[in-house]
Amino acid sequence: MKLTQAGKAYEPHIGGVETVMREIAGGAVDRGWDSCVVVAADDRRRDQETRAGTVVVRTPTLARPLSFPLTLGYGQALAEAEADVLLVHEPTLLAATALRTRPSLRGGFGRIMVWWHSDIIRQRALAPIYGPIINHHLTTADRIIVATPHHISSSEVLPRFADKIDVVPYGIDLSRYEWTPERAARVEALKEELAGDDALIVSAGRLARYKGIGQLVAAFEHVKDAHLVVAGDGPCAGEIAASAAAQPRRLTMMPHLDAQMFVDLLWAADVFAMPSIHNSEAFGIAQVEAMACRTPVVTYDLPTGVTWVNRDGETGLVAPLGDIEALAQSLQQLIDDPAHRSELGEAAQQWAHATFDRKDMLDSIFSVFDSPQPWQPPNVALQLEPAPHLLDR
Repeated sequence: MKLTQAGKAYEPHIGGVETVMREIAGGAVDRGWDSCVVVAADDRRRDQETRAGTVVVRTPTLARPLSFPLTLGYGQALAEAEADVLLVHEPTLLAATALRTRPSLRGGFGRIMVWWHSDIIRQRALAPIYGPIINHHLTTADRIIVATPHHISSSEVLPRFADKIDVVPYGIDLSRYEWTPERAARVEALKEELAGDDALIVSAGRLARYKGIGQLVAAFEHVKDAHLVVAGDGPCAGEIAASAAAQPRRLTMMPHLDAQMFVDLLWAADVFAMPSIHNSEAFGIAQVEAMACRTPVVTYDLPTGVTWVNRDGETGLVAPLGDIEALAQSLQQLIDDPAHRSELGEAAQQWAHATFDRKDMLDSIFSVFDSPQPWQPPNVALQLEPAPHLLDR
């Protein structure tokens, strides 16, 4: 058996989708499958390498208008990577466009699955162009996979395809987050170094506006007896460094951390904050990682999978979307109530272990691969009909 995955980027790129692709590729290799990944390169060079048993093909990228990579040879790379299963990670539209414009590609794959990670948010003005491509792609796919039920209910695209959607929560290798005596010593020293007697709030990820990092820093100005660590990099880094919250012993900025240091930081945290403000944040693997470290989470009330993962009053607290004052109050509430914080953290860890285990994700996804409904050619009229709600914008 052979699995080909098609997406936008692959490791060493850091991101939720890249993590899922890597885990599935590893699962395929472990099961004795041939594994291939086709993605866009960072530059104009075509590259091919083998990473952990998976062949990774990167096609030349000419430009990235509105974050959509324009590549040369993506369709040809897919044709050369024919497989029993093609798993397309959307919404990058690279494979979707190739499959729409080169119908013969369909014959090279036994089954085509689409993992729909989120709707297209930033590029909605292009809906008249990409709407028909998405509609064709989802109509002709054998199955569609999402990480939470909220991906369906919050989507403008998926509800009409609900009869062929499977929910497979993202999974992480929970063994990486185990509490050991060695980790305990490192965590104690790290917390003392960063926060002293104050509570430690941690936020990690790309420092971009949709992640709400500016709102978190603004909220933190009103939080007492706490230290904030922001780990990551991105376009908002300068804004954070220049904020009123960026005072000695109040805020620490860190780059992307190695795996051990990152997990130590999550264990040291009293609260993990993920204040994303746009629906392009559809899940948030980082909050699952925090939960695995018995750390309660504070998020905004996004309608996406974010609030399926973080359950208000169960695994953390959820503030009204965009309400900076409420965000500050949620953080302060957990800082001021260690007992409640501990209760939420323990429940969060149990939720993570019960729902977001890497093995469960892989068992579920390969079960979908092994037993899909037979693909039937769609009605031609339906194939060409754009989704009306995409064109009514």
